[in-house]
Amino acid sequence: MCVLDAQTVRPYFWKFCNNLTNNYRSMEENKPKNSFIGWCRRYISLLFVGLLALYVYVLFFNDNSYGHLRELHGEIKRLEKEKKENQDTLNKYYELNRLLLSDKEELERVAREKYGMQRPGEDVYIIE
Repeated sequence: MCVLDAQTVRPYFWKFCNNLTNNYRSMEENKPKNSFIGWCRRYISLLFVGLLALYVYVLFFNDNSYGHLRELHGEIKRLEKEKKENQDTLNKYYELNRLLLSDKEELERVAREKYGMQRPGEDVYIIE
């Protein structure tokens, strides 16, 4: 049976520690100083890459993506323009309705021109 005491183990322990330290130093010295991969490993974490991927997905591939929002804004502008044109037409017809309700001569003119109405005993000739 072998008995190990502190005096026999201590030199082996220090030799082991020195070998570890020397191996680590030699690995550090052999590693390139300005490598892009080393920089990426040091400063870019998996969380950062995941957040960047989520941002790109939301910005370009989601239902609320930037391109889709631009399309929707274009459609809003088109509908606002159409609304303004329809409002102008509606105002024109409101004015015509007001004239027809107040002026009998205007009512007769519109009835004759648009609907081809005539007085009894009157002949109307349409020339195009």
